[in-house]
Formats: sequence, C-alpha cells, structure tokens
Amino acid sequence: MTKETVSQKKVRMMRVNYPDIKVPQWQGRRLRGFFASAEEADDLLHNHEGDGASIYRYPLVQYKVINRRPVIVAVEEGISAVYPLVMGRQELRLGERTYPCGHMEIDLDTGVLGATEESRRYKFCAPWFGLNQHNYQIYAEADAEEKERLLGQVLIGNVLSLAKGLGVNVDRTLHVQAQLQARKMSFKNETVVGFLGDFSVNFAIPPLLGLGKSVSRGFGAVVPIKEKRRKNEQ
Repeated sequence: MTKETVSQKKVRMMRVNYPDIKVPQWQGRRLRGFFASAEEADDLLHNHEGDGASIYRYPLVQYKVINRRPVIVAVEEGISAVYPLVMGRQELRLGERTYPCGHMEIDLDTGVLGATEESRRYKFCAPWFGLNQHNYQIYAEADAEEKERLLGQVLIGNVLSLAKGLGVNVDRTLHVQAQLQARKMSFKNETVVGFLGDFSVNFAIPPLLGLGKSVSRGFGAVVPIKEKRRKNEQ
C-alpha cells in the first residue's frame, strides 16, 4: 500500500529522557543495542529483517545522547514499538555498565514537518555525517566556496530523504546556507569526518530528528535556533 504524501504534516513524536544518567555521546550506539536486542523488539527498533538484512528506510526510532543524557526519539509508528520497552524498566545496560533508570521523563507532542515560506535556522547538537567516501574526496580537494556549496547540496539531499521517509512531498526548491566546522572522530574503529555548526533551510524539522548517516545512533540530530528579538522590538 502506497503511503499518501502531503506537502506539510504534523508528525507524532515521543521523547524519552533519562535525566539522572550521564554518558559520553558515542554511547548512543550502545543505547540502540540495548533496546534493539530485546526479545520482543519490533524491527522498527533496529531496522533489520529476521535474517539480519538491513531495512532501508528513515529510522522511526533514534537513540541519542544529548548533553550527556540518553534520549530516545520515536516518530509515528515508532512510538508504539518503544513505549512497552521503556515503561517499567528499572535499568539500562550500556556495554559493561548498568545504570538504574527508574526515573525517566516522557514527552509526547506533535511537530510540523514540511517546506516553509521562510528559512528556519537549526544547529547540529550531534555530529552530522553527510559525506560518503566519494564526496569526501571531492570535499577534501575543494576550495572554501566549493566546500560550502557541496555541504549545502548534501544537506538538501538529507532533508529530502527525511521528507520522503515520513510521507511529505517537497513542492518547492529548497535553499540551504550552512556554517559548519569539520571534526575528525572515531566511528566503528575508523577515523571519520563529522560536522558541527548551524544551517538555515526553508523547511520545518521537529526538534532532535536526525539528518545524514547513522541517524538511528544519534548522529545528525538538529534543534531549532530561536531568533533573538531585535532590541527595539516591544
């Protein structure tokens, strides 16, 4: 059955926050592993078939570490997959360490997703993996202006993938302006380049949804930047 697409929609979201636990940002992958390995885990929790084959879709459950706190973000059908696993759970096991998690905060709301008339500003609160091996070579050899253009093109592609994954049709040209800084980091025992910074795009993205690669492990999470009021504004 083909999902109906719209130009803008409200998406249901659930954010599960563990405020008493502090872990490094890279523990997002272990948070994912903990819930995805549960016997009753729905495939929405890990995006794999029973035989281990990957399911290629925008992740509706994303595991993040924001300000050193574990956070699970579930979207639409992902909510019903996550809810029974977090309710009543008393501990999280991340790697070799177990954390008590009797205290958690659950936030249920809706967020608007879709193209907008005016640009909106966002910042990455977790490194964005936007470059694959091919376009990283292009990026590495480019001058500053070409680097900016390439990152903008990749960001637009990521936003379009997000829209398609959640059934939103983008009915206009997207425009991106980005101020990003490259950051080398270790990922899956390899040195990779991620980006932090902010960008603007004429598209509404609900807080903490991810763009780019490894979204389910918490990378590429964005939050809106609230524009400061002008000093003479009453």
